[in-house]
Amino acid sequence: MNASLLFQQYGNSLIYALGTAMLSTLVAVPTGYAMARWKSVWMKALFWCCVVLLFLPFQVTMLPEYVLLDFLHLLDTRLAILIPGMVSPLPILILWMGNKQVPDEFEDAFCLESSSLFFYFRFILLPNLRGVIAAAFSICFLLNWNLVDPALIFLEDRRLWPLSLTLLEQEGATQLYYGALDMVPVVLLLGMILATTWQWRFRKMYGILKRIRKDMKPR
Repeated sequence: MNASLLFQQYGNSLIYALGTAMLSTLVAVPTGYAMARWKSVWMKALFWCCVVLLFLPFQVTMLPEYVLLDFLHLLDTRLAILIPGMVSPLPILILWMGNKQVPDEFEDAFCLESSSLFFYFRFILLPNLRGVIAAAFSICFLLNWNLVDPALIFLEDRRLWPLSLTLLEQEGATQLYYGALDMVPVVLLLGMILATTWQWRFRKMYGILKRIRKDMKPR
């Protein structure tokens, strides 16, 4: 395998993982809000559809997805991976749980000043859901990084394959080298998560110690 094809497939893995994570998170933010705030039969039906789809394996949805992509002439294209992954039940349920933690009083108070849903998302909801959105994005990225089954079914051109498919064909030292290369983004992402977590804990402890020192000063 030449180096140009290797880095091209490595780029494909980044495109599929980052693209699917970004698109699914963008879809999940308003969908999770609607499921958490709007009380209707349709929202309850959507919630249970997400729960059922969450437990369905890819082999169950593979044939309908293949027929739909073939009808849209999207087979053997990058969109064959990105479009089905755009609507994922897991980030929707994560954002639904996150929206449940935001008090309704925030929205009621904001509605006294403005009726714009866009500004409510920008200034109230999204700042309170930054951690939840980051968690949903990270999980989607990790789930789609080592993509095998959808790429094997929907893609025939090897130039569109992710690196994980080529990794299955290698043996010996070459497989070890490709495996180490394949783990780099995952290790970097996990390192960023751990660094952010420790930074948040350090700031919290620093704030507590600062208040204790302030209370201990003689007045």
